[in-house]
Amino acid sequence: MNLSRISRTTGLAMLLLALCVAIWSFIFWTYSQNSTEPPHLLDVAWGLSFLAFPAVGWLIAVKLPHNALGWIYLIFPMVVATGLLFEELALAMVRSGNASAAALPMLIGTSAFGLGLTIMIGPGVLLFPDGRVPSRRWHWVLWGFLSLYAASLLITAFATPGVCIEWSSTSANECILFLENPLSSPSAEALGTILGPVVNTLLGLLALASPLALFVRYRRSKGDVRQQIKWVAFMGAVVIAPFLLVSIARPLLAITAFPRLDQIFLTAIQAGLPVAIALAIFKYRLYDIDRIISRTTSYAVLVGILAAVFAAMVALAQRLLPIESQFGVVGSTLVVAALFNPLRLRVQRAVERRFNRSPYDPQQVVDEFSSRLRDEVDLEHIQGSLLRAVDETLQPSTLSIWIRDDLPESQ
Repeated sequence: MNLSRISRTTGLAMLLLALCVAIWSFIFWTYSQNSTEPPHLLDVAWGLSFLAFPAVGWLIAVKLPHNALGWIYLIFPMVVATGLLFEELALAMVRSGNASAAALPMLIGTSAFGLGLTIMIGPGVLLFPDGRVPSRRWHWVLWGFLSLYAASLLITAFATPGVCIEWSSTSANECILFLENPLSSPSAEALGTILGPVVNTLLGLLALASPLALFVRYRRSKGDVRQQIKWVAFMGAVVIAPFLLVSIARPLLAITAFPRLDQIFLTAIQAGLPVAIALAIFKYRLYDIDRIISRTTSYAVLVGILAAVFAAMVALAQRLLPIESQFGVVGSTLVVAALFNPLRLRVQRAVERRFNRSPYDPQQVVDEFSSRLRDEVDLEHIQGSLLRAVDETLQPSTLSIWIRDDLPESQ
């Protein structure tokens, strides 16, 4: 790549980053002007976390311009921000008394927001980590995303009767303010009721194909690519799984405590995933992920065991003691504190044997091999001892020894 092309690439990436920051800054300013209360700290953190993706995209686009992921991570938040701007424009038109013309900006905003998420869930996952599909057969998934979403945009523009921007507080199915779409017609709406569910179903299936492609890439790859996928998969499991669990459990169990817990997890997702992607793509401390996974698993298992022991002992104490007392809680706490360190060591050894090689003393391994070497004269036994020593310490996937057969005979 010549210098002029490098400068054009860097300039384009900087322009997209500046546009993204400007649009998001304008959105934050607009929200602050329309709000009667000062912004909450979590709202500010949520807004700033959305800038992590364009920052990582700019870095990838400048350092690795041939990797399409950099441009995707730059465009995705800008498209989402554009959708939010159109939605805010529609709400401003409604507030000014021009509700009849607000339907189109609202539909455009909703479509742009969906397009941004589709870009991220589709190509953003499918092309990780090198900006290419796993194989040629996966090209149909990429083009399927674009084709189906283009069809979805047409259905939204011409076959949607309108959009509701305000629902009743007493009835979830009662719309208070409905904006009619001036581009729709009865025949197009009838066609949209048939094609809309089909297109949305196919889009959902293709959304599942992207993580499947990542799994296929992981199974077929080795070395750096596996570690890159592990970084993003680990961060996704750490931040996305609790968010989904809270989002599902809160309405089912009617939990009202910690109302902003969803927003905390969402902020962690928006900030954590770009960081993990940057670490993976630029291969920074790439092979530390195995140790991080093993330690995280160790402490998760340890906390689960100790919590179960504590709950069981408290329940048992309440049944055995004749009156209510704090002795059960105090005694259970002391038992858990006493079990913590020995249980941690046992769990950590078991997990490390599963994820990493078992702990060993390098000097002891060398001394044992040297002692066997002094007493052994059979070449095959020496080879076997060497192979065992290397396997115990490094645990390579394959191991073999080549011995030259043309060595000169000793005099």
